[in-house]
Amino acid sequence: LSSANKAISCEKKACGAVATNSDVLLMYQDSYLCLFDRDLNLLRKNQWTFGEIWDMFWSSTLNQFLIINENHVFLIDEQTMFIENIQ
Repeated sequence: LSSANKAISCEKKACGAVATNSDVLLMYQDSYLCLFDRDLNLLRKNQWTFGEIWDMFWSSTLNQFLIINENHVFLIDEQTMFIENIQ
């Protein structure tokens, strides 16, 4: 592995789940969902008000990020950062 050339600064307590696809990185940080490009430049930031995130991942079938918490599953569109609660 090559050495890191860039880092995202965050406190251990303030950072949580991370998911990625081939183009972007989605990260929960300080009550926000943050979307970063390959160079770790912040592209979009949305406040997360739906409670603790248990897991997040990229679905290539849906072409969207999915976030799971205790009671819900959410779809996140990487282009708009629109958060949709699904059944």
